[in-house]
Amino acid sequence: MNIQSSQKGSSLIETIIALFVMAIGVLGVLSMQIKSVQFNNNAHLYTQASLLASDIYEAMQSTPELADTYIMYYEDEAPSATDCGSAATCSSAEIVDWNKAKWRGNVENLLPSGKSEISRVSDQLVIRIEYAMGFDDDGTPQTQEFMLITDI
Repeated sequence: MNIQSSQKGSSLIETIIALFVMAIGVLGVLSMQIKSVQFNNNAHLYTQASLLASDIYEAMQSTPELADTYIMYYEDEAPSATDCGSAATCSSAEIVDWNKAKWRGNVENLLPSGKSEISRVSDQLVIRIEYAMGFDDDGTPQTQEFMLITDI
């Protein structure tokens, strides 16, 4: 009996099975890479929202007696404001309008579908920033809201 003649083609089948197993592994790695990129992007957007909320909070701290003038809601338009940057001399009210307009513009430009509001809930100010962060499996847009609650 010749042993070599009974093993014809077995190495080809083993190679195909090995390639199939390797392809499944590569697809798994690619899937993890896609999820990693999505999570990294979501973390970046959340960090942007956090920095933007801190930015307007710091601006509000410069004139705490005018904190209530910073209140604006999602549906409100950003105020038109004169440029109070660099060496401009502006009144406190003009600085508040300039801060609000600049901040609202930054939220809209730096975050996808970015919306912002500042409201008062009893003794605290609530800074909310909402933005889009992708789509569900059925195509429904997902939104994320960052909220900073603070006393001034």
